[in-house]
Amino acid sequence: MRPELLAFFYGGPDQIMPLQTTLAAAVALLLIFWNKGRVLLARAWERLRNGRVQHSVDCKAKLDRLRVAKK
Repeated sequence: MRPELLAFFYGGPDQIMPLQTTLAAAVALLLIFWNKGRVLLARAWERLRNGRVQHSVDCKAKLDRLRVAKK
């Protein structure tokens, strides 16, 4: 193989580091907002399937306390 062709495929640190930094930032954002995105998609899926959102037990307890406090 000709050495000048190998130089064309060279990927040194100056080319690789920006790519790695961008991928690391994307993964970090995904990990930060993973749970919020999962909950949002689950609620949208439930709304599409049932026409309403089913609240968790903790949410129902909070709503009951708010209703009692308003009375």
